[in-house]
Amino acid sequence: MKRELSVVVPTLNEKKNLQILIPRILEVFKKNRIDGEIIIVDDSSSDGTFEFLNEQKFFIPSLKVIFRKLPASISRAWYEGFEAANKKIIVCIDADLCHNPDCFPGMLEKMNEFDIVIGSRYLNNPVNVMEGKSRFAVFLSVCGQFITRSVIGFKEFDTSHSFRMFKKDIFNAIKGKLKNKGNTFLIEFLYYAKKNGAKVTEIPIKYGKRVYGSTKLKVSREGLRYICFIVKMFFKRVFSL
Repeated sequence: MKRELSVVVPTLNEKKNLQILIPRILEVFKKNRIDGEIIIVDDSSSDGTFEFLNEQKFFIPSLKVIFRKLPASISRAWYEGFEAANKKIIVCIDADLCHNPDCFPGMLEKMNEFDIVIGSRYLNNPVNVMEGKSRFAVFLSVCGQFITRSVIGFKEFDTSHSFRMFKKDIFNAIKGKLKNKGNTFLIEFLYYAKKNGAKVTEIPIKYGKRVYGSTKLKVSREGLRYICFIVKMFFKRVFSL
């Protein structure tokens, strides 16, 4: 019996990485008898991604492409990709090759018992969590996760990681509540999913190193969004006691 899976991949100028990633995903589908589709949500790339994906659509029936108009927004790209998914289970990964599609079968096995499976950079690997990242960046990330767990009451270690698998029914149940931008969207997603009764687990993964291009993450902007969100959640939790 085949298992269903929609793979959602937000992109912005990731053509070279997609040339590697798409065949890898298709190979995982084939080897593990997964009834899968790939949904690429592109935020108006200027590196030839548009032309490449338009060409690939004719050769890969399971490839769906969504082209978003400016302004670019990673949270909107995730949202629109999740909306477009036709399978009962969705997995979200980055396009930069830091996430390994070989993890899909193991995560799918966990979906028999859970509603959300997070690929954790921190579980069983507290020090060397992100290849190629500075120690200061890792320190900030670990501190952020600690603060999130303390303020919101999460037990999970990697609450803001985009590499996660979940049932589409969970997204449909909470999508009207998802308002935050950037990576805080992922924390908000987890918060409302758990409030809705979702069962969550984590599996340890090895977080790889970007192959081509550069990150689009702006630490100052994401930091401000995160602080505002955490303050809001702190007061929400305090006054709900």
